[in-house]
Amino acid sequence: MSSRQQRFRDPRGPILARRTPGSSSFDAQLARLRHRWETDPRYRARVSVISGSAALLMLCALVAIVATVANAAVAGSTSGSGVVYVSGDATIIAGAPDFPTATIPPWTPGAVPNAQPVPNSGTPVPSPTTPPSPTAPPTTPTVPGATPSPPTGGGPLPTTCNGGTKDGSATWALAPCPQQAGQGGTLTISAPGHAGASLNIILNFGICSGGASCTLLFTPGTYSLDGSGTASIGYTVPAAAASNTAPISGTIGIGGGPSLSISAAPVH
Repeated sequence: MSSRQQRFRDPRGPILARRTPGSSSFDAQLARLRHRWETDPRYRARVSVISGSAALLMLCALVAIVATVANAAVAGSTSGSGVVYVSGDATIIAGAPDFPTATIPPWTPGAVPNAQPVPNSGTPVPSPTTPPSPTAPPTTPTVPGATPSPPTGGGPLPTTCNGGTKDGSATWALAPCPQQAGQGGTLTISAPGHAGASLNIILNFGICSGGASCTLLFTPGTYSLDGSGTASIGYTVPAAAASNTAPISGTIGIGGGPSLSISAAPVH
């Protein structure tokens, strides 16, 4: 071993470095720190915490310096113009800014031009219209004992006693024709396409004298068409319908089929 080489020992560890010609104590100190960094975890932790804290403090100081310089520069360049800047925890308003605005003169409303009033039209107010008075219907002299005649619609009275649908699928007939007051009569209905259908019949013999009823009713369920689609219904013509001036009228309703209208010669 050379006489100029010196050994340095750590009290807690092995040889750290050898001082060679040209080396300094600083190199030996760096070698000792490097050895502790590589072999001691607690040392590494302490150095890391100290280094991080120092870096954070330096960063905060740098930010504070930059903010102070910037605020001073802004305040100096805009003195008295109302600039807002921050100094520490306080917000400073340098002054109220002035903005040039045009002055608008007060608005004067225009005068309403003079005009002549609108003259009256001179049209007279219309007088109320007199409503028409009702016209009394013409009266017909009443002959004692006579039966009033119903209106016939302006046409002649029927002279036949039969009818039916236009296609002939359902027919009716009264016998005898004309019907005789106080005597028997027969209503025959034929509808071959509706065998067994129930019948609903209204048969009116005109206006009866003395207020007697001249209408016969055959409600559903009373009569029905037979298997061939035919029905014959017998009845007695009311005696009070003698010498009637109104035609025999009525309707025939066939269950599930057509409805027939009756219009026949008046009762004799």
